[in-house]
Amino acid sequence: MAGASRPSGASPPYEFICKSWTAETSRFRLNPLHQMPGLNIARREFPDLPGEVVDRAIDAEIKYRIPAQSVPVERAQWDNLMKMQVYLKNIKGTTSFAQIVDNSFSEKAMKAV
Repeated sequence: MAGASRPSGASPPYEFICKSWTAETSRFRLNPLHQMPGLNIARREFPDLPGEVVDRAIDAEIKYRIPAQSVPVERAQWDNLMKMQVYLKNIKGTTSFAQIVDNSFSEKAMKAV
């Protein structure tokens, strides 16, 4: 639907579905948060872990906003990601937001939209 626009203040479809899930869980047969590609990738990445453990880990990442919530990377999201990676022992130290993140490209893209 190139060129189509949402009414001002309207949520993207996936966001609307997720908000509906949290407000009216009984209307759904499956948790839409678990239908995300990330969960399926995580289950393949960690085949030795029970699926419920992977599900809870993905839920925690969403709850604590570890994946980016916007196109530009926000400092708080970066900090959450680094804390999680240190906790998981995937990394020993962190790199500062200023050293790694350059939002200039995403900011230009957002202005163009």
